[in-house]
Amino acid sequence: MTGNRALPDEAARLYRELWISLASVVQSYAAAALLAAPEESYECSRLEDDRLSIRTKHKQLLLSCDCTAGDGRWEVRSSGAEVLAKGWFSLNALGLVSVDGHSSVELDAAAEVLAAKIL
Repeated sequence: MTGNRALPDEAARLYRELWISLASVVQSYAAAALLAAPEESYECSRLEDDRLSIRTKHKQLLLSCDCTAGDGRWEVRSSGAEVLAKGWFSLNALGLVSVDGHSSVELDAAAEVLAAKIL
């Protein structure tokens, strides 16, 4: 990085690392919450390097990220694949995340917001 601005390749590497961290924490938070509900089953899978799916009996949370720009999308679907809600998130070089245009927050706080979308 030069000053506060990342060069394109450095920014892409940074966004990829931030995405991996965000996806891992979302997965952990969702798993912890769903384990506390014994009647609920869930499945987590990384569809590709840039996509995460968390599926429960009745809903699915899909997250994807364009790591070249740090921009991502989230979507909640019903078990019948109907889109129930969708939005976006943005990673920044300071390691903060903005979800749906709200103020940027620490990665773990953003992960909590995203994981809650399937609960």
